[in-house]
Amino acid sequence: MADTASALKAAGALVEALKNTPKPSPAQHVELLRLASNVIAMLESPYVICTRFIETLSSSGPISAADLAAVVNIPATAMERLARMVLVNEIFTETSPSTMPTTPSPKPSA
Repeated sequence: MADTASALKAAGALVEALKNTPKPSPAQHVELLRLASNVIAMLESPYVICTRFIETLSSSGPISAADLAAVVNIPATAMERLARMVLVNEIFTETSPSTMPTTPSPKPSA
């Protein structure tokens, strides 16, 4: 989590934007969502992001790294790096290029 002063500043920007746009246009609505996402990103820890990653994998069918990145709210490049890490360590098996399965890789029998 970022320091609370940064999160508070971002939350203040969101509140001001909400006060100034009582009936937002579609473009203003997108900007409000961006500001809200900034606040959320500052409050989330890596643990929360990883938990959401695992929950998403276990509750969906095979999912692309880009789609998974959108769900867990991190950059696609960061998700691709994470995907490579879990694939190399045989935590998951890639079902097709840049696609994560819903269940962990089977462990080989001894």
